[in-house]
Amino acid sequence: MKIFTSALRILLCSVFPGGTLLSTRYSVWAFSIPLFGLLIVILFSLTRWVTTPLGFISMLGFLIALHLLTYGLGLGIKSKSRPARIIVLLVIGLIALNGSIVTTSHIYKETWFGFGFYHIPSVSMSPTLMPGDVVLVDSWAFNAHPAKKGDVVVTRKEPQGVILVKRVTRVKEDGQTRWIYIEGDNPARSQDSRQFGWIDSALIIGQVDFVWFSFRNGERALQSL
Repeated sequence: MKIFTSALRILLCSVFPGGTLLSTRYSVWAFSIPLFGLLIVILFSLTRWVTTPLGFISMLGFLIALHLLTYGLGLGIKSKSRPARIIVLLVIGLIALNGSIVTTSHIYKETWFGFGFYHIPSVSMSPTLMPGDVVLVDSWAFNAHPAKKGDVVVTRKEPQGVILVKRVTRVKEDGQTRWIYIEGDNPARSQDSRQFGWIDSALIIGQVDFVWFSFRNGERALQSL
């Protein structure tokens, strides 16, 4: 039973930041670790460094380093005897906090942090983007200025339509509405504005900044457009 408990503790501490601190006299600090990680993401997002390959990798590096540092510190601090009921409550609380932060951040990342990820399923944007690529999209890119010719954008052609990744090739304004004409870089294999016409720029989700990684080609990781 003791071996099982120790193995479970190691597993929980490995998965949930701050876990090793729960059994020490610094258990209250365990709940600050995921919040500090959230602060790191917010800082990288507000500076927009997260939308660059170096910035994004640096952010991930800081998060991993924070987890490993606190994991090691917790293992090095003498454990404090606590009633099993208290330990269980602390574990449940830390799991709930980490889960809430991860879940809500994932759901609202495009609104809260200004970036998201999209998978490229087709060859319509080759050779710029290839099937299997996962791209980072800056969803705040056009808050300060509108999309322009040459931008690679993630958009919908209608409010509830499918998501498309295309290049803006033409722009026009009609009264209060700004319209964009989008085309794939591989015109022979692309369904775009040549078939369905101009679309409202308000339907743009964001601008593609770089390829995070590819499910099919490891050499495409962290490639800027």
